[in-house]
Amino acid sequence: MGHRANLIIVEDKVPKIYYSHRKAQYTPEILAQGLAFCEQYFKQFTEDGWLMDNAFAEGGILIDKDNKRVLLFGGGDISYTPALQRLYTKHLSKIWQDWIVEWSDNGNVGFAEYLGLMEDRILAESTKPDFFERPEWSYTMEKDRNQDEVITIIDKGIIKDYKQNWGLDGITMCLVKGEVLKDIIPEELIIEKWHNEIETTDCLLVDYDSKKIFVCWGSETDKRHEDEIRRIWKGWEVNRQTAGLIFHFEYTSRDKSVIEMTSEQFEIYCQKSRLLEFDPAK
Repeated sequence: MGHRANLIIVEDKVPKIYYSHRKAQYTPEILAQGLAFCEQYFKQFTEDGWLMDNAFAEGGILIDKDNKRVLLFGGGDISYTPALQRLYTKHLSKIWQDWIVEWSDNGNVGFAEYLGLMEDRILAESTKPDFFERPEWSYTMEKDRNQDEVITIIDKGIIKDYKQNWGLDGITMCLVKGEVLKDIIPEELIIEKWHNEIETTDCLLVDYDSKKIFVCWGSETDKRHEDEIRRIWKGWEVNRQTAGLIFHFEYTSRDKSVIEMTSEQFEIYCQKSRLLEFDPAK
């Protein structure tokens, strides 16, 4: 299968679109080497001139030299961890000074929209939303287990936080329940002890008092997913947020230090994972 990526340089309003069969898992490391490296590195790949759809594209880098803006997605753990994505793009401002570096949370769809090349074929049939019912909830025997997916419910001013561990499907299986969610989600799923936000992939905040939903998918999804939520939760305001779990604490005015990954912790993570290092021979 490979790890397919589109690597793009825009200069004088003309995009050069390259195709790499195996570099999607290294896009964050590649981008961290700076502009000069990327310009030379991209040239070793085939210049196809077209974008893959959002099923085949597993990563990508878009460098717009005209507007000093960068979009990217892909990588290893960072590809489904909002906290890492947020801190990585913040850190890259030290390397790409005076540039805007952003994570493309909808993958190649974001590239296509940015370049004005959006076509129906970019939205692959296999990536359409699949909100399916499950008769059971994801319980865990260990009360202190990771908070893979977090669901925060606000009702009559009362805040309750729950966790699911279905493997990137937990919030979807909550959303498909519709407005009765607050009445049927088991109390056994309530979070008793917080872990660092690096452990959270997807998260969902449902504010019954204002009829607002905020959803964050760690991996790439497109606007069809938000439309599916609106179909199920009729009359609700649906918002996508990209900051991850920390948004829940800021929205509810709680002390975010209990879950926040600090810049210092991120730098230690980078050293251990070598997130900012890249060997061109890979």
